[in-house]
Amino acid sequence: MKKFISLCCAILMVLSSIGFAVANEVDKTLLPQNQLNYEDYFQYEHFFYKDEITKSKSFMNFRASTSAYSLQKRNSDLFYNNNKVDDSVGNSELMFFSINHSVYRYHVKSQKIDFMFYAPDMEEFYPITSHKILWKKATAKSSAVTFCIEEIHNGTYYLFDANEGKSEIAKNPEMLLARTAVDGGLLLPAYSTTIGSTSIPINESGFRYGDRYIDDPSVSAQFCQNFAIVVFSRIHNRAPSTYYNRWYYRVYPSTTSEDEMYNIITYYPRGSLLRLNFKDKKLGNQHTVIVAGWYSTAYILYDSNIFGDQKVYIRQLTKKQMFETYSIDHIAYYR
Repeated sequence: MKKFISLCCAILMVLSSIGFAVANEVDKTLLPQNQLNYEDYFQYEHFFYKDEITKSKSFMNFRASTSAYSLQKRNSDLFYNNNKVDDSVGNSELMFFSINHSVYRYHVKSQKIDFMFYAPDMEEFYPITSHKILWKKATAKSSAVTFCIEEIHNGTYYLFDANEGKSEIAKNPEMLLARTAVDGGLLLPAYSTTIGSTSIPINESGFRYGDRYIDDPSVSAQFCQNFAIVVFSRIHNRAPSTYYNRWYYRVYPSTTSEDEMYNIITYYPRGSLLRLNFKDKKLGNQHTVIVAGWYSTAYILYDSNIFGDQKVYIRQLTKKQMFETYSIDHIAYYR
């Protein structure tokens, strides 16, 4: 069972009025996410995790006599505005619950509840991030109760994105569900930095946060690898067509600790290309990222297709999350 409360690196308290720009190798103070208010918490997108103690210690610890709460516990059941909750899952920061084919999100610290979406033919759901919900369409028109299910069944799955307010067919629901078990961290839509003369994220269509990357120009690779090659070439002012014969490889077949992995990665300059192997093959075989920066406790990665949707993201992984999720295949850099 994951324990990501102490892992998600909260750098929200050090934001300046000029935005979220990160200097390389600058440490930030780690804060428990459950200390963040609503606005700060949802400024970023948090990968979902589950903790076993939450139902008794946090979001279900309501007094039935307290009318100020629209979410109440009555005996062993949970009610929202007097409607019985069908099913729920959460952690000490965030809870998701369903009522009659609608999914809601409850932020524990602020006690604020958001309606996420309604799908009349939904019969299963599970949160992937604080903004994304995986859900299954009923195989036949059904009035079945919508339950929170932690396994994939036969049928068509969709991924709802609160940022876009819509659902798309999930191409790999097994991978999405597996991501909540091994891959933590934050998605950082407000992040910006500069590597050499290149702004990260690149501020043009197809390379901005949330854009769908379409392998243009093509460099005989697909999705995350094509994206990383093109960005790598731009950072180093090289044509993508020269990529394979103008770069330098360093191969690292294995690392024995998160500190060893960190020391290897941070030895190379920001803007290096990092080819990674998944330790859990449910997530795939390999993934390619651009290392945009790091702190003493975490990495900043610029990549695409982490949800199988070809979209571009910037994300933060702690040293522990990185080591538990990946092993290094090779690192590419220009001399």
